[in-house]
Amino acid sequence: MFVFSNEHHNFAVLTVAVYVGLPWLAIIRYVLKGSEKLMDRIFQIIAVCLAGLAGYFLWSRNTDAAFVAAVLGCVSFLLSVRFQVKERNRIREEERVNAEPDHSPDSDQPHL
Repeated sequence: MFVFSNEHHNFAVLTVAVYVGLPWLAIIRYVLKGSEKLMDRIFQIIAVCLAGLAGYFLWSRNTDAAFVAAVLGCVSFLLSVRFQVKERNRIREEERVNAEPDHSPDSDQPHL
């Protein structure tokens, strides 16, 4: 990231980095499709990095960039929670399907 003397430039460079970085997240998600555990960990790491970046921007008194970094960190954290919930729901659904009795035509039940 480039640092300029004007606070507005810092905000502009951060926003450009965000717009450039978002397609990479989509590519990572496509490559890791089906691996919710890994996606969960990636979004947690991104959230921690963005929280640190927000802290740095607050320390350098650049509140606009700190706000953007904090919001993106929150979004990343919530996406990690989403992947955790999605994985739990998938496991519960599999357990429910496996616990149901078999009603296939090959079962021993008489046909009416």
